[in-house]
Amino acid sequence: MLLYLILFIIVFFFDSSLRKAPVKRQKTAIIFISILFALIFALRGVEVGTDNPNYYLRYNSAIVSLESIFSAKYWFLNEPLWEILVSLKNYDISYEVFNLIYITICLLLLYYIVKDTKFPIISFAMFFYCYYYFSCFNIMRQALAALLGLAFLCAISNKKNIWAILFLVAASLIHRSGVFLLLFFIISRINISRKIAYLAIAASVLFVSLGLDFQIFPFLDMSSLIDYYGAGTVKQFSSYLDERVSGLNIFGQISYWSLIILKVLLFILITNNTKGNLSSYHKFWLIGIVLIIVTSNFAWLFRLSIYFLLPSIVVIPNIFDNNRKQLNTIIYSIIFVIFIGSLYGNAEGVVPYYLNF
Repeated sequence: MLLYLILFIIVFFFDSSLRKAPVKRQKTAIIFISILFALIFALRGVEVGTDNPNYYLRYNSAIVSLESIFSAKYWFLNEPLWEILVSLKNYDISYEVFNLIYITICLLLLYYIVKDTKFPIISFAMFFYCYYYFSCFNIMRQALAALLGLAFLCAISNKKNIWAILFLVAASLIHRSGVFLLLFFIISRINISRKIAYLAIAASVLFVSLGLDFQIFPFLDMSSLIDYYGAGTVKQFSSYLDERVSGLNIFGQISYWSLIILKVLLFILITNNTKGNLSSYHKFWLIGIVLIIVTSNFAWLFRLSIYFLLPSIVVIPNIFDNNRKQLNTIIYSIIFVIFIGSLYGNAEGVVPYYLNF
């Protein structure tokens, strides 16, 4: 944990000192910090990360051959690109090196995404504050698929259709939930105003307040899943099936919903400074906000929001203005509180932090 907080200070220092620097210098800083991040990620202990022990055991289990990957009738549903990465163990590549390859791919995608933003160093810092520790360290496959999804969105915005298709296919073959990126095509062609966006957020709050989530999502009942999938499969993912806020005391529930309110406030603050209809990035961020509200009691569904929340690392920096220090301070204060609030009480093996030297 101490090491992670030190990294946070380092990133905050680079971010604060380089906002007015030329873009080329910001990109150089991003490369330097990325190398540091990659080493820290690769050398973490096996016990660090909710899913990391499962990834470790899977990597060090049976041999995975290319023939077995593509021999199944519906091989494309078995996330073959991830299986190809896992097959690196056949060449006596250690799990630490596998992690290094994985995070390098993630950071290269991130560089592709942020390099053309108004303040690339802020976009990179946003990824570090909101996703690096909480997603890459845990839901590795889905985090990579989400980055591919954002790269897909960037390619569409830059009218690079071939690259967009490649990113879309890759995301779907890394994690099956990547097919949700097909919604990007549909949503990008729908005009959404700020008024509609705010009404959608209000409707999602009403949806949860009336308990409609427990009426709409009954398939997350544990006994029903065991009957359908079998006890073994359900046990593997049982940590995601529990009600997200069950067991929390009053203080815990207030803290949890305070973070959601801050995220909504940040969205409103950013979109209030936009003119006309929301951009594609804003629209996907809106969907992410709605998802974190309506799935707040269901951690499994909550994971889908990463695909739609991630575009915020492009949107938020573009609102920054070196001549509007007060707005910048407010935005960063909210982000900092969300970061600290999310870090507090983080369990499931994500903390403490150890290195394998």
